[in-house]
Amino acid sequence: MAKTFRFTDEEEQALNEVALKLNRDLVKAGKKPLRDTEIFHEIIKQTLLQGIIEVTRDGTVKVETKN
Repeated sequence: MAKTFRFTDEEEQALNEVALKLNRDLVKAGKKPLRDTEIFHEIIKQTLLQGIIEVTRDGTVKVETKN
């Protein structure tokens, strides 16, 4: 499997918006900001590694995170 990942323009814009908000909140909390890759790895960790991914009866992919 490839080790690189290409975002669509829409996905890249969404990640940038999320990164700005998260980093603003982290700085307000006295923490250091995260790089985009660190945020993406956290998303992967909480969904792919720790979450539940399944196909529903109607054939759509459903992703749930564990709290």
